[in-house]
Amino acid sequence: MEIIFDQYSRYRSCADILQKFVKENETILDVGSGTECLLGHFLPKLNITYLDPLFSTLPNIKNTLVGDIFTLELPQKKYDHIICIDTFEHIPQTLRKKFLDKLYELSEKSVMISGPCSDAGDALETDEWVNNV
Repeated sequence: MEIIFDQYSRYRSCADILQKFVKENETILDVGSGTECLLGHFLPKLNITYLDPLFSTLPNIKNTLVGDIFTLELPQKKYDHIICIDTFEHIPQTLRKKFLDKLYELSEKSVMISGPCSDAGDALETDEWVNNV
């Protein structure tokens, strides 16, 4: 698994929180997971479904859904936990409230969102600097 420092810190902290309260039989939907499905590397024993439009370019990967929460009818109407890491900053500002409303609608128990504070290049520059040190 190749992951930059800034991403690692977000995934690690979210995984640590999830390990404390998610039970093995509960469902997790990772919204905007990316093709790497990084959350599963941190939580291999949990039941995670990955949702991302980028899966359309890859052969079938286990537990993946191609699309986004605005356009795809999900096989489950609800998931116990909705996770959204490094995705929210890519949602246009005009759709952010609708996006959050949809996450809450899909969740039975919790919604966790994590991402860089700025998508203007500062986070990427910091990551690259830390990785190169």
